[in-house]
This record gives sequence, structure tokens and C-alpha cells, in this order.
Amino acid sequence: MSSAPKATYSPGIQAYIYSVAAVGAVLVAFSAHDLLRTTAEYRTQWLSLVGLTIVSGLLPVTIRSLHVTISISETFVIAGTLLFGRSGGTVLVALDALFISLYLIWKRGLRWQQVLFNLGASPIAIWIAAVVAQIVPRFQAVDAPFVLQLAIFTSLYFFLNTWLLTIVLALQQRMRARDIWSRHFRELLVNYAAGGSIAALLVYNTSEIKPEYILAILPLLIVLFLTYQWSNKKIETERERNAEL
Repeated sequence: MSSAPKATYSPGIQAYIYSVAAVGAVLVAFSAHDLLRTTAEYRTQWLSLVGLTIVSGLLPVTIRSLHVTISISETFVIAGTLLFGRSGGTVLVALDALFISLYLIWKRGLRWQQVLFNLGASPIAIWIAAVVAQIVPRFQAVDAPFVLQLAIFTSLYFFLNTWLLTIVLALQQRMRARDIWSRHFRELLVNYAAGGSIAALLVYNTSEIKPEYILAILPLLIVLFLTYQWSNKKIETERERNAEL
């Protein structure tokens, strides 16, 4: 998620990065073990989401002032968690972070510490959010309890994902974390909510990802991508205006 320019990290920042990476690695390992114990059909359906997640993750939007990258792949990560539970979602988001990081290494020269952080932060966020919201695999219907559950899950995932990143940015830039989060990440909650809603439509009343459903939500994904771009431009414009005052 992050692609900051090269700089020397303080011991405190390095300790934080390594801690996040270590916890994330443990969660991914346990989740991968759970996936390996599932049926071949289950894994085949999960792999179809891997492909969609990776492709959508290669269309990133960068917040230039923070050198942070976001993408619409969160939609498929949420869908994967709804269909396959916390283990499926955790490994899925780890693969998403890996391929985005590889893309950013090729394009911008991402540092290995940043790759470690990316591989740890999102799995932690998705795993905790799924546990707290009690997401179970293969839901079958959209009703009021599920809508509440989805709202809790998506909100927790958003707050954990953005705050884990905000903390390291605050340590690096020596700014108040609350100021960074409010200025750059607060408005992204709407985008996460939209992604969660699209994910619910994708897996509505089904236990598999169907091509016709992908085609049906494609316009919504395009709108979501354009909204990410619009939000980013708005944030950057506001920041430039404030700098001129």
C-alpha cells in the first residue's frame, strides 16, 4: 500500500515495520494451512478470485504527498473473505500486497522494508476485522443482520488498514498521526464502503464467482476506480491550497 521515497528509517520505525511483518506472516501461515485443508473445488473458486484481485491491483492510484498507493482490489479481497472466510481473505490480501509491491519495485524502486510492511499490514487488518465481525464462509442471503455484519467488517478493515499505515507515516514524518489520517485517509471510508457493497453483489446468493456477475459489476468497479482518482485529486488540491496560505 505504501511506496515512500528512499530514506533512512529510525530504529523505532524499523521495529514497528518488523513487528507488523512478523504478526502478518504468522496469520498468513495459519491461513494458508487452513486453505490447504479444503477441497479442490473450494481452492479452485478461491484461485479465480486471486486472478481478479491481482489484475485489479495493477491499476493503482497514488497519493503523491504520502507516496501511498490504493487500488480497487479491496473489492475482491472483501468478496474473498465473504465467500471463503478469514483464511481465504488473509491469504488473498497477502498475494494482492505481494503483486502490488512487485509492481511498485519495478516502477518506483520500493524498498524491502516497505515490502515487508505491505505484506504484514493488510493481512493483520483483514484477519482481525473478519474475526471481530464473525465472517463465516459462503453466506447465502443478504438480510439485515448480514448488512450490519458487512458494515462492521468493512469499517474495521478500513480503520485498521489505514491506521497501521498512518502510524508508520507519523513516525517517519514526525507528525501527529491523527492529522495525517484525517487529512489523507478519512474520506476513503466511502470508497471502502462502496467496495464492500460491490463485493456483496458479487457473491450474492452464490458460493462461486460467475463470469456474468463480473461483467455486471464491471461498470461499478470503473466508477469506484474513478472515484479513487477524484478523491485523490481533491486531497492533493486541498493540500496545495493550504500550502499557499
